[in-house]
Amino acid sequence: MKSIMYEDLYMQYKPMIQSIISELHVQHDYAHFEQIGRVALWQAQQRFTTGDASTFGAFVYVKVRGAMLDEFRRNARYAQHSVLVETFPTVAVAPYDGDVKELMEEALAHVSTADGELFRLLYVEQYTLAEVSELWGMAYKTVARRHARLMHKLRALKVKLL
Repeated sequence: MKSIMYEDLYMQYKPMIQSIISELHVQHDYAHFEQIGRVALWQAQQRFTTGDASTFGAFVYVKVRGAMLDEFRRNARYAQHSVLVETFPTVAVAPYDGDVKELMEEALAHVSTADGELFRLLYVEQYTLAEVSELWGMAYKTVARRHARLMHKLRALKVKLL
């Protein structure tokens, strides 16, 4: 497939890329996801070495859809960590600011030691939930529930402390 010019290939697979975007219910950053689809198509063209042209379409579909799903996961991971910014808005800007540090210490004094450790691992050490679950030898869902409860507690404390 390397013999076909990329622009011709893109024009041929553009409807597929748009269909995948629609299938995944992309509601914002449409152009960003279209660009991800274009890059994935180019990568598929470069990597497709075995098989005949009839299997290339399926290969492209899997690569483009996979790239877009990966972007959704990256965005979800960012959203997960940005919950802290919603809870304590100045933490991301000045993590060692005295007032913020005191506020966080006061908030964490109201939660269990395990919850404080979970907070430290997720937001200071930048571990993922999967990494924490592996580190603690717990199921991922258990750690995710603990994290959700911790965020609920911190949001409730935010109202009291601020």
